[in-house]
Amino acid sequence: MGSTLTVDNIVGATTAANVKMPEGSVVGYKTVAASTATAVNTNSYTLVTGMEIAYTPKFSTSKLMFNVQCHMFFGQLQNAWASISMKLINTTDGVAISTDTGYGTGKYSTDANDREMAYLHLFTEYAPGATTAKTYQLQVAKLQGSGSGSSFDANNNNYGAGGRITILEIAQ
Repeated sequence: MGSTLTVDNIVGATTAANVKMPEGSVVGYKTVAASTATAVNTNSYTLVTGMEIAYTPKFSTSKLMFNVQCHMFFGQLQNAWASISMKLINTTDGVAISTDTGYGTGKYSTDANDREMAYLHLFTEYAPGATTAKTYQLQVAKLQGSGSGSSFDANNNNYGAGGRITILEIAQ
């Protein structure tokens, strides 16, 4: 015979940190969606409009799992390689959590009929080590590409469904 425990609120004796959850439990969740286009034609990392989220962990020992999706349109008429890099950054502390290296995501085009659109994904974890609010953002930069049509268009809702950042806080 099983038992059922129903509660409205669990409160630590002196602080919320006294409430212990089993390791691996999801103890927090937050998400943000973005569908405003951001044109990218520079090798400097630039915020993708709307791809910014603030989160305050419940426990200083937690890990944050980031699931990031960004829709990217690759410009035409490049007659060369073109590639883009994504970087997830903790802007509060100036810490890069994950950065594409090498060629990032790219394509080769030879004429005006060559086009590519893709959803770029990033799945990573981060241990902020504190219970203070921090802001995270997705930035992109052009790694390769030159000439007419060498720009990229992130989260343009004329081309795709936009992007999203989701954070799951995992108890340790």
